[in-house]
Amino acid sequence: MMLTGTIGAWCHQEARLVSEFGGKGTRAGRFSDDTAFYADRFGFLYVSDAISKRIQKFDARGNVVFEMDNSSVEGVTLRKPRALTVDAQGNIYVVDRDFVELDVSDDRPVFSYRLVVHKFSVAGEYLTTYKQPMEREMPWIDGAVSAIDPNGRTASIVQLGKLDRTVLLATTPTGNLLVHDDDAIYELDPDGALVRTFSGRGGRQGETHDANAISVDSDGTAYLADTRNHRVAVYSDDGEFVRTFGSLGTNDGEFREPTVVSAQMDGSLLVGDRAVYTRIHVSDLLLRKYDPSPRLPEAALPRQYRFSSTRLFTTLITRVGRFSPDGEFQDKILVRFPTGDYEDWHYTLRAIGADGRMYYQHSGLLTIRVYEARDGIAWNGVHRSLSMRYDVTTLSQDVDNPDLDRGLGLDADYRARGFLFRDKTLDFLVPGGTVGASAYTSLRFEYDWDERERLSASGGFYVLRSRSEQRYQAEAGLDPERSFPQDDRDDLTYDSAELQVRWERTLNQDPFRYRTMATFLNMTVGEVHNVNHAIASVNRRRFISGQRFFDWEVGLEYDLSPKFYGTISVLRGPAHGGFDGFWTYVDETGALFGRGFNEGRETRVRFQVEGYL
Repeated sequence: MMLTGTIGAWCHQEARLVSEFGGKGTRAGRFSDDTAFYADRFGFLYVSDAISKRIQKFDARGNVVFEMDNSSVEGVTLRKPRALTVDAQGNIYVVDRDFVELDVSDDRPVFSYRLVVHKFSVAGEYLTTYKQPMEREMPWIDGAVSAIDPNGRTASIVQLGKLDRTVLLATTPTGNLLVHDDDAIYELDPDGALVRTFSGRGGRQGETHDANAISVDSDGTAYLADTRNHRVAVYSDDGEFVRTFGSLGTNDGEFREPTVVSAQMDGSLLVGDRAVYTRIHVSDLLLRKYDPSPRLPEAALPRQYRFSSTRLFTTLITRVGRFSPDGEFQDKILVRFPTGDYEDWHYTLRAIGADGRMYYQHSGLLTIRVYEARDGIAWNGVHRSLSMRYDVTTLSQDVDNPDLDRGLGLDADYRARGFLFRDKTLDFLVPGGTVGASAYTSLRFEYDWDERERLSASGGFYVLRSRSEQRYQAEAGLDPERSFPQDDRDDLTYDSAELQVRWERTLNQDPFRYRTMATFLNMTVGEVHNVNHAIASVNRRRFISGQRFFDWEVGLEYDLSPKFYGTISVLRGPAHGGFDGFWTYVDETGALFGRGFNEGRETRVRFQVEGYL
């Protein structure tokens, strides 16, 4: 299972930010909050603005190439331009509203206020208006309104159909225009005549439900983002239904309400949906009352993170899937919005060009970000944390032993003091007057390989240096035979390094059913050296020990349910959890009293189940 997930995790690309432009406003290069996007294969972006009543064309860096509005266009009035597309010759088609005179047997002229399609040249000159297929019979909305027509006659105006309904446009290689209206597709020839009608509203094969995007490839095959059915519908160049691919889900090849589809110049197909994947990174930093770092609302967090006492850093990930013309999943492109700025969490995919450029717009600021797919790692998505600790210990102790005083007939009290440990390699660790010092440093990296897979690695080292002395009062430093002073000194060095690697896969992205599985590897290696010897030169007593250790653990964690998880692991290390090493003891006369060593390996298998009852 993990092998399959690991291999699949490598099949993706990362989105790289190319440019950012636009924003809310009425100046050139700005937008209202009622816009439609179309991106072509040459890196140009067309934006229609229903409130500002204009169409703007941008290059990939956000420079305005040209602007069409009612002050520059002759022959037609832009009222509320919305969906638009561009054909191979650069002609622009845009859905708008207009007044169309009805052919009725009445002395009083009657006009319908309806949706139409205007056609403009590559230079922005008005060419014609297509009234098909909007002239098909639709219900009148409310009653007629009296008005005066351009000829000064009293006329009536009726609204034909809902004017805020979604209409999609696309052009075919033969120059025909596809109009998707109310889940039906109408194909018009260059003169605006109806060629054929296909598709329909529903959930069966060949039907769509609230489609949000349409794209046509070089063979004339039409692809619809069938949003409510969580799939893509495919139709041939003659309007015949071919297939659907995709279904509701978060796995590769699945969708959650696809909203953008784009046929690419290389023959592949890019599909973006509304799914947003929340990736939480837990730090060791304590949560402050007024934390400046952005944070999702508690209800939006997975349950295990809702009452965290440490600061959480969040990354939102959206993905764009790449498919073959047959609907086979090939790979995916990940677009990351890290926690650095709360505003980064409000971008929505609006369009994808045939050159692969992806256009995201901020829902509040209305700025546009342009992304391109790149191979490699998104280094800005690597979470890094550093932990450093330094401890200094001082010692000053006086001990009174009255019982020993009476038994020996002398003053057996002693004093213990700490002082500078001279170590040429680590002098900086232990300042004067201390008995010892330790330093610990740990560096941690955490990276979401994709919307499901997470790799984390951390390593650290621990260093300890200490020295202490015990000095007895008067003759108390002599052994019971009063032959050798027993004042002694103890030197200790400890060095260790550790490494933890963890690969985690999310099994269920639902915050209320959040489940994961993970494999992990932990390793530790180190050495300990200790020397205890008498201070007086006449006493040759010495105890020397050296120990080393190396242990590792590999295991698997699995969420059995949202409330229970299990762990199974194998640990290998020194016997009894101790150390491998040696010891040597030399007595007061310098004679070898004893020596020994300890070596052994131990293997343990651990199985653990924990849960909430």
